Amino acid sequence: MFFSKQISSRAHKARLIAFLTHLTLSLSLFAILLAIIYFAWFPHALFEASGGLEGITIIAAVDIVLGPLLTLVVYDITKTKWHLVRDIGVITALQLSCLVAGTLIVNQAKPIAVVHVYDTFHVISKPDFNSRGIDPSPLTEFTGSYPKILYTATETNPIAFLTKSTLDKLNKKIPLQWRLSAYRAIPQNAEEINRILQSSKAASRECITQNITSRYTSGTVCFNPNNLIFTDFKEGQSIPLLNKAEIKVQTAP
Repeated sequence: MFFSKQISSRAHKARLIAFLTHLTLSLSLFAILLAIIYFAWFPHALFEASGGLEGITIIAAVDIVLGPLLTLVVYDITKTKWHLVRDIGVITALQLSCLVAGTLIVNQAKPIAVVHVYDTFHVISKPDFNSRGIDPSPLTEFTGSYPKILYTATETNPIAFLTKSTLDKLNKKIPLQWRLSAYRAIPQNAEEINRILQSSKAASRECITQNITSRYTSGTVCFNPNNLIFTDFKEGQSIPLLNKAEIKVQTAP
């Protein structure tokens, strides 16, 4: 009886060590992938605004949960060495294959263009372009890494912008955010960016709040005109195109 309890205690300890070892390795791999996704594929606030959070959740479920838990279930020192190697090998192969598949899906969903139209940044991925039959290859003409930060020239008067947008819809014209021929690279000068974003702020370190939308969600985001970084995403919020005061001024005789 005592010998049996010793074996059981050693088996539980060995299983726990195997689980913690697998978990540590999985967390290390996850940290590397998280850094790539957050800083390269979905930089900063785009992580929340354009599906990066959903993507990393899938990867976490596979990398952190699937592999280590399977190891906790199957690891048993009473098995032969060959059986243990086989079981761990199968788990590792399953985990890596699922991880690669999940990472490829997230990579496909990453934004390749963030296009500013009047008061809104439109976050667009390659599948977004493809679903509309648009070839995104002209984006390579713009310098810099992905996602490309771009804008389109629009009416600065809100009434004029709304009128033109309405007419474009009635004439079934493609929306500005999908017209690659209208894309322009965002300037490197903060004052010019303030003008494009119709901000009264002088060039400073302060960010400019704008609307942002993607296939996953929408809200507001702060855009820093000095380093072109998006921060402070707030889901579900929006900046109205017109307020009552603006409507009164714009429509006054």
